[in-house]
Amino acid sequence: MKSEKLQIKFFAKPNPHFDVELLVPVFQRFIRESSFDELLIDVVDYKHVKHGPGVVLIGDANDYYLDEGEGRPGLLFSRKRHGAGPEGRLREGFARAVRACALLEAAPEFGGNLAFATTEALIRLPDRLNAPNDDATFTEVSAELGVLLDKLYGAGNYSLERGAPAPEAFSVRVKATKAPAVAELLSALGG
Repeated sequence: MKSEKLQIKFFAKPNPHFDVELLVPVFQRFIRESSFDELLIDVVDYKHVKHGPGVVLIGDANDYYLDEGEGRPGLLFSRKRHGAGPEGRLREGFARAVRACALLEAAPEFGGNLAFATTEALIRLPDRLNAPNDDATFTEVSAELGVLLDKLYGAGNYSLERGAPAPEAFSVRVKATKAPAVAELLSALGG
């Protein structure tokens, strides 16, 4: 995959007992405890923006959002720079996104009230130069994504839906028929 910029979102399972107000201190704890193997810098609260970015854990190379886009909260991993080489970008992005989901699900502050669905994921390439929203990008990304998804879900246990046409950034939605636990996905990714 040519684009270094990558976003992957796993949607949260609805839970009326989840308290989003606890997210800022959880993200701050992740920074203090070096919970990620990368430089994390700050936490920004955008909860006041309807269907916006929610709460963001800002890093040097990657950001992690509890994103409210589409009116559906979820963990959004966003790589800005310093990713793996072209052949490993999707796998690395998935591994980082799934690891963030696992850390959030395990956060004692939430009392088990935050969980992520693994039957759907949104992949976006916000890089119109290296990933134009066209058929060639869809063909390239689908082939690479298929190898990874076969490993995670098994061949034939998922479908890919292309996102909105240009001028929107390229996106594809994964819909799986199996729902492995976040820990199973993390294990399959070697994390």
